[in-house]
Amino acid sequence: MTLLQTELLAELATAFPDEVAWRNLADGSAMTLAQWHHRSNRLARGLRDHGVKRGDRVALQIGDDEPLEWLVSYMAVHKAGAVAVPLLSRLGARELVRILRHAGTSVALSSGATAEALRRTVPNVFSTADGTWSRLLSPDGSKLRATTHADDLADIMYTSGTTGAPKGVVVSHGSLSTNERVPEQWLGLGFLSASPFATTSGSLLVCGPLRGGLSGWFLPRFDPGRWLAAVERDRPVACFLVPAMVELIVGSPGFASAGTSIGTGRMTSFS
Repeated sequence: MTLLQTELLAELATAFPDEVAWRNLADGSAMTLAQWHHRSNRLARGLRDHGVKRGDRVALQIGDDEPLEWLVSYMAVHKAGAVAVPLLSRLGARELVRILRHAGTSVALSSGATAEALRRTVPNVFSTADGTWSRLLSPDGSKLRATTHADDLADIMYTSGTTGAPKGVVVSHGSLSTNERVPEQWLGLGFLSASPFATTSGSLLVCGPLRGGLSGWFLPRFDPGRWLAAVERDRPVACFLVPAMVELIVGSPGFASAGTSIGTGRMTSFS
């Protein structure tokens, strides 16, 4: 049986409500499993109240500096039965407009840097910068009735466009999920990632650590020095890195002397 991401979060929020789901290592802010579930329910209801229907495309361009808001938004879009269109915040205006029109987006959730560009193309934009995103939250945080299935469309992820115009890749809810697996205990150990959530690897990690009873630790704006400092300070037990990141870390002047051991073992890297 496939356990969708929204279903997994609901079960974990009941079993381990006060455990940390994700932490922003840049400012120390954190969100518990119960908070994530409750806030995403409120936002999903707010989206529905503003006319978002099953299958509608919702652009998601909240910057990496606000990972907790991004995570709430992403889960809320799926709970509302809509399709998420995650977009990198560094996209140029022309490329952004083309993608929005191609995806057929009618609503966008954004941060301050991108709100104005989005408003030129999308009828309804709710930004974390001007308070419209917060006002979109419904007072009702109760669980919504399930409206999605494994074969339903979850995301449209756009390619980088290195050999032409960016192309939309459709992702089903089943592709983001696993067979039914809920951890029997919450380990509370850290899984470190610096990969933007608006990428394929980032979206797969939204609930990836949770399936092993781990808390996700997000480091915005990857830099090898900051990454090594975070590892020495916070001691994650696992991390996700793409090959380019590994190359930069290994080539960093501080790598040889960095303390990356965890107890008597070594940190595990997934790339």
